[in-house]
Amino acid sequence: MTATGPLPSVASVLDAIAASRVLVTMWRPVVDIQLHVAAIPSLGEKVLSQSVQITPGGVDGNYAASMGSIGANVTVVGSDSNDGIGKADPENLREHGVTVRLDTASAGPATVCYVLIDRNGERSVIVAYPKDGSRVAEGVARGVRQVAADAWDLCYLGVLRAAHQEVISLLPPAAIVVATVEVSDWQGSWLEQSAHALNIVFCAEETFAAHAATLQGLQKRHRWTLVVTSGAKGSRIIDEDGVITDVAASHLDGPVVDTTGAGDAFASAFSAAYLLGLRGGGLLRVANWYAAKKIQVLGPRNFPLAIKFAQVIVEETQSKVRKP
Repeated sequence: MTATGPLPSVASVLDAIAASRVLVTMWRPVVDIQLHVAAIPSLGEKVLSQSVQITPGGVDGNYAASMGSIGANVTVVGSDSNDGIGKADPENLREHGVTVRLDTASAGPATVCYVLIDRNGERSVIVAYPKDGSRVAEGVARGVRQVAADAWDLCYLGVLRAAHQEVISLLPPAAIVVATVEVSDWQGSWLEQSAHALNIVFCAEETFAAHAATLQGLQKRHRWTLVVTSGAKGSRIIDEDGVITDVAASHLDGPVVDTTGAGDAFASAFSAAYLLGLRGGGLLRVANWYAAKKIQVLGPRNFPLAIKFAQVIVEETQSKVRKP
C-alpha cells in the first residue's frame, strides 16, 4: 500500500488487517470501577457516588480489544486472575475476537482501578496493583515462551516495566515491538537497557515533558518511532530518521461520551496503520480519527466498525498519492 503500488480497496485493507498477527502481553486482568460523583473529593472529604459502573480496563487489554475490533488476529498472553471480578476482562476480550491464553499457575488478584469521575468529566484514579509481581512476570514469560516460535507481525508490551526484561529476550526478532511509557510508572535505567529492542514507543504529553531528554536521546540512538499524544491538542511523531510531524486532533462531529481507553484506541489504530504501510502524518491522522470516534461511543471498549477504519486507510492512502 505505497504510492508506487496499487491503490488499496476497503476489501484489500480488511484482508491485510485480518492477516496481521499481533501478540499482546497482559500482566493480570484489569477491572475499572467507575464512581460518578458531583465533584472529586478533597483530602478527608466524604462524597456520595451517583452511580457505579464496573468495566474491563487496562492499557494492554484495551489495546488488544481495539485491535480485535479493527479486525487483526490478536492473541493475549499473561497471568490469570483467581478472583471473580477479574473474569470480566478476558471474557470481554474474547467478545472482541481476541484469543486469550492466560497462565493459571501464576494466577492471583486482578488489578482494580477505582476511577472517580465528576460532572465535568474530570477524573481521579486510584490503582490497586497485585502484590505478587514476580509471579505475574513468571506467568507472562511462560505465556510468551509458548508462542514465541510462531510468526508475529507486531508485539505490544503495554506499559513498559522492568519485569519485561525476560519477555523482550523471548520475542521473535522479525516482529515490530511496541510499548507505552508512563510518567507514573517510569522505568529509568531499565528503559535504557531495553531500548534497543523497541520499534514504536507511545507516551503522553506529561511523560514526554518530564523525560524529554531521555526519550529523545533514546529515540535518536535506537531509531524509534516516538509518538507523543496530547489529547485534544493533537499528537506528534518523531520517526526513525528524526523527522518531526505534528497533527491536530480530529474534529469531533458529536458529543464526548466516554474518554476511557481513548489513548489505547489511538495506539492500536496507529499500530494497525503502521502494519498497513502508512508513515508520518498519515499515521497520526488515522489514529486521531479513530480516537475521536471512540470517545463518542458509549463504553470503554466500544469502537468504530472495522469497515470504517478501512475506509479511512483507503482515503488517507489515496490522498497521499494524489498530492503533487
